[in-house]
Amino acid sequence: MEALLFDVGDKRFGVQLRNVREVVRAVKLSPLPQAPDIVEGLLNLRGRILPVIDVRRLFSLDSRKIRHTDYFIVVATDERTLALHVDVAIDLVQLAGCDVQAASTVLPQTGLIDFVAKTSDGLVHVIDIERLAAMEGTLSAAALVESQTEGPST
Repeated sequence: MEALLFDVGDKRFGVQLRNVREVVRAVKLSPLPQAPDIVEGLLNLRGRILPVIDVRRLFSLDSRKIRHTDYFIVVATDERTLALHVDVAIDLVQLAGCDVQAASTVLPQTGLIDFVAKTSDGLVHVIDIERLAAMEGTLSAAALVESQTEGPST
Protein backbone atom coordinates (compact mmCIF):
# COMPACT_ATOMS: atom_id res chain seq x y z
CA MET A 1 0.00 0.00 0.00
CA GLU A 2 1.28 3.44 -0.94
CA ALA A 3 0.87 6.47 1.29
CA LEU A 4 1.61 10.17 1.01
CA LEU A 5 3.62 11.24 4.04
CA PHE A 6 3.43 14.71 5.54
CA ASP A 7 4.59 16.56 8.62
CA VAL A 8 2.58 18.64 11.04
CA GLY A 9 4.82 20.10 13.72
CA ASP A 10 7.19 17.35 14.78
CA LYS A 11 4.72 14.57 13.96
CA ARG A 12 4.74 12.51 10.78
CA PHE A 13 1.41 11.47 9.32
CA GLY A 14 0.28 9.72 6.18
CA VAL A 15 -2.81 9.16 4.07
CA GLN A 16 -3.37 6.25 1.76
CA LEU A 17 -2.67 7.23 -1.81
CA ARG A 18 -6.06 5.94 -2.97
CA ASN A 19 -7.66 8.90 -1.13
CA VAL A 20 -5.28 11.60 -2.41
CA ARG A 21 -6.47 13.73 -5.32
CA GLU A 22 -3.75 16.39 -5.36
CA VAL A 23 -1.36 18.49 -3.31
CA VAL A 24 -1.43 22.29 -3.64
CA ARG A 25 0.38 25.18 -1.99
CA ALA A 26 -1.56 26.72 0.86
CA VAL A 27 -3.37 29.95 0.13
CA LYS A 28 -5.53 32.32 2.14
CA LEU A 29 -8.87 30.73 2.97
CA SER A 30 -12.36 32.18 3.04
CA PRO A 31 -13.94 32.04 6.48
CA LEU A 32 -16.79 29.64 7.15
CA PRO A 33 -19.03 31.14 9.84
CA GLN A 34 -20.30 28.70 12.47
CA ALA A 35 -17.80 26.07 11.36
CA PRO A 36 -16.52 23.48 13.83
CA ASP A 37 -13.09 24.19 15.39
CA ILE A 38 -11.26 21.73 13.15
CA VAL A 39 -12.41 23.54 9.99
CA GLU A 40 -9.97 26.32 9.16
CA GLY A 41 -11.96 27.79 6.28
CA LEU A 42 -12.94 27.25 2.66
CA LEU A 43 -10.65 26.63 -0.30
CA ASN A 44 -11.75 27.62 -3.80
CA LEU A 45 -9.99 24.99 -5.91
CA ARG A 46 -10.69 25.83 -9.55
CA GLY A 47 -14.31 26.65 -8.74
CA ARG A 48 -14.88 23.78 -6.35
CA ILE A 49 -15.40 24.86 -2.73
CA LEU A 50 -13.75 22.56 -0.17
CA PRO A 51 -13.61 22.68 3.63
CA VAL A 52 -10.02 22.74 4.93
CA ILE A 53 -9.31 20.66 8.03
CA ASP A 54 -6.69 21.98 10.45
CA VAL A 55 -4.69 18.81 11.17
CA ARG A 56 -3.02 20.57 14.10
CA ARG A 57 -6.37 21.11 15.86
CA LEU A 58 -7.59 17.68 14.82
CA PHE A 59 -4.79 16.05 16.82
CA SER A 60 -4.58 18.67 19.62
CA LEU A 61 -1.29 20.18 18.43
CA ASP A 62 -0.46 23.89 18.69
CA SER A 63 -2.46 25.72 16.03
CA ARG A 64 -0.93 28.43 13.87
CA LYS A 65 -1.80 30.61 10.91
CA ILE A 66 -1.22 29.44 7.35
CA ARG A 67 2.31 30.03 6.08
CA HIS A 68 3.39 30.37 2.45
CA THR A 69 5.43 27.16 2.88
CA ASP A 70 2.40 25.08 3.94
CA TYR A 71 0.40 22.71 1.76
CA PHE A 72 -3.16 21.52 1.34
CA ILE A 73 -3.61 17.83 0.58
CA VAL A 74 -6.90 17.31 -1.24
CA VAL A 75 -8.39 13.97 -0.22
CA ALA A 76 -11.63 12.28 -1.19
CA THR A 77 -13.94 9.45 -0.28
CA ASP A 78 -16.98 8.25 -2.20
CA GLU A 79 -19.04 10.75 -0.19
CA ARG A 80 -16.99 13.97 -0.02
CA THR A 81 -13.82 15.84 -0.86
CA LEU A 82 -11.90 17.99 1.60
CA ALA A 83 -8.43 19.41 2.13
CA LEU A 84 -5.95 18.84 4.95
CA HIS A 85 -3.74 21.76 6.02
CA VAL A 86 -0.22 20.37 6.60
CA ASP A 87 3.21 21.89 7.15
CA VAL A 88 4.92 19.99 4.36
CA ALA A 89 4.13 17.08 2.05
CA ILE A 90 7.11 14.73 2.18
CA ASP A 91 6.93 11.85 -0.27
CA LEU A 92 5.07 8.84 -1.56
CA VAL A 93 6.21 5.67 0.19
CA GLN A 94 5.42 1.98 -0.01
CA LEU A 95 4.31 0.79 3.42
CA ALA A 96 3.88 -2.87 2.46
CA GLY A 97 7.31 -3.86 3.80
CA CYS A 98 7.05 -1.79 6.98
CA ASP A 99 6.21 -2.99 10.46
CA VAL A 100 2.53 -1.97 10.72
CA GLN A 101 0.38 -2.08 13.85
CA ALA A 102 -3.30 -1.30 14.25
CA ALA A 103 -3.70 2.07 15.95
CA SER A 104 -5.92 0.59 18.65
CA THR A 105 -3.02 -1.53 19.93
CA VAL A 106 -0.57 1.39 19.96
CA LEU A 107 -2.76 4.43 20.60
CA PRO A 108 -6.01 3.52 22.35
CA GLN A 109 -8.93 5.89 21.67
CA THR A 110 -7.52 7.36 18.45
CA GLY A 111 -10.39 6.76 16.09
CA LEU A 112 -8.91 8.76 13.22
CA ILE A 113 -5.60 6.90 13.04
CA ASP A 114 -5.98 3.72 10.99
CA PHE A 115 -2.57 2.27 11.79
CA VAL A 116 0.99 3.17 12.75
CA ALA A 117 3.85 2.19 10.44
CA LYS A 118 7.48 1.99 11.51
CA THR A 119 9.67 3.30 8.68
CA SER A 120 13.38 4.02 8.42
CA ASP A 121 12.53 7.67 9.24
CA GLY A 122 10.44 6.85 12.32
CA LEU A 123 6.77 6.29 13.08
CA VAL A 124 4.04 7.31 10.64
CA HIS A 125 0.46 7.76 11.87
CA VAL A 126 -1.79 6.93 8.91
CA ILE A 127 -5.09 8.82 9.03
CA ASP A 128 -8.30 7.01 8.11
CA ILE A 129 -9.82 9.44 5.60
CA GLU A 130 -13.14 7.56 5.54
CA ARG A 131 -13.56 8.09 9.30
CA LEU A 132 -12.40 11.70 9.08
CA ALA A 133 -14.93 12.44 6.32
CA ALA A 134 -17.69 10.85 8.42
CA MET A 135 -16.79 12.78 11.60
CA GLU A 136 -19.49 15.06 12.97
CA GLY A 137 -17.36 18.22 12.57
CA THR A 138 -16.56 17.35 8.98
CA LEU A 139 -20.19 16.56 8.22
CA SER A 140 -21.25 19.88 9.78
CA ALA A 141 -18.71 21.73 7.65
CA ALA A 142 -19.90 19.94 4.53
CA ALA A 143 -23.49 20.93 5.30
CA LEU A 144 -22.43 24.55 5.88
CA VAL A 145 -20.51 24.59 2.60
CA GLU A 146 -23.51 23.21 0.73
CA SER A 147 -25.90 25.71 2.31
CA GLN A 148 -23.63 28.66 1.51
CA THR A 149 -22.77 27.63 -2.04
CA GLU A 150 -26.28 26.80 -3.18
CA GLY A 151 -27.56 29.54 -5.38
CA PRO A 152 -31.09 30.26 -6.51
CA SER A 153 -32.52 27.67 -8.87
CA THR A 154 -32.88 28.71 -12.48
